[in-house]
Amino acid sequence: PPPPPPPRASAAGNQAGIASPSNRLYVEGLPLGVMEDSVQSVFGQYGTIASVNVLPAMDGEMESSAFIHMKEVHQAKWLVDNLHRNIPVGLNSPVRISYAADREAFGSGGMSMASAQLPGD
Repeated sequence: PPPPPPPRASAAGNQAGIASPSNRLYVEGLPLGVMEDSVQSVFGQYGTIASVNVLPAMDGEMESSAFIHMKEVHQAKWLVDNLHRNIPVGLNSPVRISYAADREAFGSGGMSMASAQLPGD
């Protein structure tokens, strides 16, 4: 018999390397040195934002990135479906938007919860 067809991106479930739709987004391609209130005003046009966390740029990086926590999953999904690789109103270059895996988003200093709870402190 022929092999089964490959899973489709729109199918429910988790494909390798792709986080499931959630209200937590990872946005790359933001202007270097962007402030959280700027990210809030740009992406707040597209839905209600619960929180924004701009990540510090490493030496030599030419752009900033941020975690955006939307109030509603459907608003986050709209951003991924419609703004990924496009230019949001208020910015001058395209952004890359993906779903943030839980371990990536909103940790303390980028540490996963497992490493933050090591015994023997």
